[in-house]
Formats: sequence, structure tokens, C-alpha cells
Amino acid sequence: MSKNKAKITAKGEGTATITVKTYNGKTASCKVTVKGAPSKVNLSKTSLKLGVGESLTIEEITNKGTYANADNLKWSSSDSNVVAVVKQSSNKAKLTAKGKGTAAVTLKLYNGTTANCTVTVMEEPSKVTLKNTDIVLGKGETYIISETTNNGSYANSDNLKWSSSNSKIVTVNKQSGNKAKITAKGSGTAKITVKLYNGKTAPSSVTLNESKITLGKGENFTIFEKTNTGTYANADNLKWSSSNSKVAVVEKMSKNKAKITAKGEGTATITVKTYNGKTASCKVTVKAAPKSVKLSTTYKKLNLDAVFVISETTDSGSYANRKNLKWSSSNNKVVEVKQISSNKAKLIAKGVGSATITLKLYNGLSASCKITVEKMKMPKSKVINAPFISQLEKYPTGCESVSTVMALKYAGINISVDKFIDSYLPTRSFPFDPDKAFGGNPRSTHGFGCYSPVIKSALDKLLKGGDYEAIRLSNVSLDTLCSKYICNDIPVIIWATMDMQKPYVLNTWVCDGKTINWIVPEHCLLLVGYDEKNYIFNDPLKKSAKTYYSKASVETAYKGMKSQAIVLI
Repeated sequence: MSKNKAKITAKGEGTATITVKTYNGKTASCKVTVKGAPSKVNLSKTSLKLGVGESLTIEEITNKGTYANADNLKWSSSDSNVVAVVKQSSNKAKLTAKGKGTAAVTLKLYNGTTANCTVTVMEEPSKVTLKNTDIVLGKGETYIISETTNNGSYANSDNLKWSSSNSKIVTVNKQSGNKAKITAKGSGTAKITVKLYNGKTAPSSVTLNESKITLGKGENFTIFEKTNTGTYANADNLKWSSSNSKVAVVEKMSKNKAKITAKGEGTATITVKTYNGKTASCKVTVKAAPKSVKLSTTYKKLNLDAVFVISETTDSGSYANRKNLKWSSSNNKVVEVKQISSNKAKLIAKGVGSATITLKLYNGLSASCKITVEKMKMPKSKVINAPFISQLEKYPTGCESVSTVMALKYAGINISVDKFIDSYLPTRSFPFDPDKAFGGNPRSTHGFGCYSPVIKSALDKLLKGGDYEAIRLSNVSLDTLCSKYICNDIPVIIWATMDMQKPYVLNTWVCDGKTINWIVPEHCLLLVGYDEKNYIFNDPLKKSAKTYYSKASVETAYKGMKSQAIVLI
């Protein structure tokens, strides 16, 4: 080779001595040991999660008895904007999370053998909490504690730093995952701290499930201390008190719970105190006990499959806590009732007939509404005026997210497409399973798409605890979608094709052992109406609302995309 270099090629297993000799007889030697060529290579991790800005070192392992020189290892990342990889000494590489998303880190040996690690990068955690913040132990006793970061963020467990403020009282040893083992060494109090890669530490505090509540006179309410699930030793040592027992009294119950009883109009503060002096408070406002209760309607005629929201009001100056409201239906096969936010309930027309919806207050007062459900004769045409959003400028492959946000906005849930993508949409780089994640980036022209289970998963996360739920529909005819939902003013998210072209399989790949047949040109739209010849959509690939496609073309595209749909009810 050039200058003072020479190329060594391993020909067979064994040892050999490489010697260099100068013109005047001087020599130097290098002993070369040749092992078998590796038939496979593994990485110390095949998948992992990191928070933005977090780093982690991984290493390679070849099969026993073989070898690949560390200098010849080739490391790469499928997306350096998500994960950067830098070769380290020996067989190691350092991964650094750069941005949210998924990327594959690949190691390639000199003989072409490869191994991959899928890296998912989530947002940087802004806080971290410990499952238990107050623990009582006897000397020599051990306890396993664990940490969690805030929703949607991540800190790799390998990077967690555990410490004790006084190791003579308590020692802490890192365990697998997000856990640590605490061992009581002596009498006294010590603080256990977990520190994330970005410097965030877990607070030491006690909290209540409510910071303020309003009750009617004579009403009861159960409150609990959130940092103690009822399984810890200090549960029996919780001290509950009221600042004004003429307004509200508090009675300790089993485990970490207490019962508050409203005694008289006014305000009082309920306080819980742990054995080591930590406190949390809840402000209780007591109003007059209601003397009457009314529903927003006493009679309503609904179409089959319609959804209707009903609400209650008590007489002025009185109150009944919504958690104590009891809603019921005289016939769940005709009308199903579900309590939602505040003083409201959602009625779902399940079958033809009549049912009485009853609301009962804590003090026995009640109000009723009669519901009659009829099977509606479909009108010749129907259009829902749902909000329109175009994907053309910012989301070239984000039709699923844009169509979903249109449906959410129609339901009164104000969320942006960017927020939906960044906080709720599962994504993964190629190869991907469209039933589990969006392939690529919806803001990129090179993105793929996803199917209804992915959007359902995102909506379940977004809608948790709210007034709506996402219902995934499979193999439901377009005619039924119109009669059951469009006629009841419920738009439908459906999967079809761009401009209702005839669908076909373009690519096939394998992801996690599953064969994926990718159907094109895949598209997602919001069905908002119909007439005698057409189905009407808010098509995010257009510049304005209400695009008309012939019924025959929509049928072909919809069936070709596996007849998938989602509604918000």
C-alpha cells in the first residue's frame, strides 16, 4: 500500500506473525490471531426508548468463537435527525436522541453481516415522580420503589441516577427497569432521589385527588391521598382534619381514603398529614341541599343510533356534586345512559321503543325524561357542515391526522393537527405495521400512512376521561354509515383512495414477523353526507369542503381499503 502501510487479510483460523524489515535489517513484528468469520452479530439492545437530548451506549456481540475487529465496525442511523450514532472505543457506539420519531441504528460487519436496534425518541421529560413518596421501614427491611416520567415523555432506565441523603439510614441500589431497592440500615429519616439525564428530579410531596370540591349540605364525598395507593405501611398513620367541623367533617376510612360530610353552608379546608409532616389540603365549599332538580328536557324523540346530551340543574344556591349523581335507564336496550363531564349524561339510542331516563341526587330527589326511539326513514340527501382543513401545505401525507382533527373540531374538541401528530399519533420508520403506527412522517412527502387501529389508539389517549369515545367500525357498508351516523349528524372518518382511484398492492414487506401488503393510493377522508348519486366528503387533499364522489367509485375504494371507519360518539 502507500507510504508506510500494509494491508493484512485474514485467510484462515490460527495465528501468524506479520514482520516488517527495513533496508538495513531492522525488524518489527505483530502477532495476528484469526478466528472464524462471524455468521451473525447481535446488539446489546434491539429496541429502546430515549427522551430528546438523552444518550446511551450500545455494543455489538458476535457469535462464540468468531471475531470482527472493532476498527472495521460500521455504525449508521436511518434518520440522523431522530438519532445520531457515533462510534466509540472497542465494539461500542454512542446514540444521542436528536428529535421525536423512530429510527433504526444499524451495525455492519466487514463481511456484510448486520444487526439493528429500533430507537423511539419521545419528548424530553419535564418532570419525574416516584410511586411512593413516604415509606416507613423497620431496620433491615427492604422495599422496591419505582419512578415514572410525565405523559408522553421518556428517560431510559439505564440513565436513571438513584441516591440516598443518608446511607447510614437507607441505602438505594438500582434494579432492572425503572426500579430501585431501598434497604433500611438504621433509625432516622433519609431522602431517596431519582435524577434523570436532563437533571429533573422527583419531588417529595403528598397530594390529594381533589384540590377543591363543592358539596350540598348533607352530601358525602370520598377523598384519597394519591401518593399512597393503600398498600404501604404509612397508610394507617395518615392524619385527617377539618378547619371547620360545622361546615365539613372528615372521617378516616380504610387505607388511604377519608369520607367528607357536608354539615353546613360555608367553606372548610380538609388536610391530610403524613407521619413525617408532609401535608396536602382540599378546599370544601358547602352550599344548600337542593330542594328540586330538573333535566334539560322532559321528553325527546330520537332516531335509532342517535346520540343526545342531557343535563341537570338544581335550584339556585344549592348543589349536588356530579360524582354523586346517579343516572339510569328503564330500558338499556332502547336507550343507554353514560355520565360525562360536569352535570351531563350522554344518551345513545340503541333500539326502537321507549325508555325513561332518571337522575337521582344524593338526598333522594329525582327527575325524569321520557325518550322515544324511532327508526328514521332516510332522506334522499343529507350534508353535515363539519369544519374543513386542507393537508396540502403542511401535511402532504397526513390525511389520517387531518381528517381526524376535522371530526374532533366538529365534536367541539379544539385541537390542532400539529398537536395531534406530536402528542398522540404513533409513528415508526420503515418497515412499519400500518395497524400499529404511521409509517414515516406525515409532514413529509415520503411518509406512508396508517390504518384505523392507529387512529383509534391515538383517539383513546386523547379522549380519555372526556365526553366522547372513538368507535372503530369494520366491514360496515357505506349505506349503513349514512343511515346510522350521517343522518344523526355524526361525520365518519373513512379509509379509501385518492380521488377514489381503483386500489392495488404496490409494496410488500415484513414487519415484526407480519407480512404487510401496502395498498395504494391510500387516503383518509371525512364522510359528511350523501345524495342520490354521490357520497360527500371533506377531502383534505382538496382546497375546500364538500367534494362529491360517485357512489360506485367510493364503494370500490372503500372496500379495497378493507372497509375501515371511525366515529366519535
